[in-house]
Amino acid sequence: MVLVVEILVRGGYGAILMLGENKKEISGGKKETTNNIMELTAVIEALKLLKRPCKVQLYSDSAYVVNAFLQNWISRLD
Repeated sequence: MVLVVEILVRGGYGAILMLGENKKEISGGKKETTNNIMELTAVIEALKLLKRPCKVQLYSDSAYVVNAFLQNWISRLD
């Protein structure tokens, strides 16, 4: 059975991971950065918390984050 984890990104460096009734909120920040970096950081930090392979449903109001996935920019990041 494949678990489906939902991740809601709320701008900046903050995200909510949800699995069924369970929720975990994460947040953080840096002094010298941009909003785009913080939005991607929220996604990356949320994904790093996953302990095993699962399907992820990612929700974000950030066009930068959405385009990173839809336009396959992610594959070019090193």
